[in-house]
Amino acid sequence: MYKWRGGMLSWILHRLSGVGLVIFIIIHIEGMYSIAKGPKEFNQVIAMYNTPLFKVLEIFLFAAIMFHAVNGLRVILLDFASGSRYPKPLLWATYIVTGIVFLAGAYFLWT
Repeated sequence: MYKWRGGMLSWILHRLSGVGLVIFIIIHIEGMYSIAKGPKEFNQVIAMYNTPLFKVLEIFLFAAIMFHAVNGLRVILLDFASGSRYPKPLLWATYIVTGIVFLAGAYFLWT
């Protein structure tokens, strides 16, 4: 019934990145709540955040933020501006801009 093209992929990725960002906010609030539990618990949380697993998850978080933001701008252009005349170029611009910004940011996050 639905065609798996760029627009559908963008729609799915936008929803998944939004859910991922909500999960991050919940984890972040829980981590900040550890401050109230005392310095020992807070230091344990910070030590957990400094593991290689969390470094990789941080890079995925950055990818989700970048895609969600750039795709959100594309949706705004499609809905409220004359961007509806150029849906495919805007879609490709979304992927390209997200990729370039992600690669630059991931390099700095990893090093």
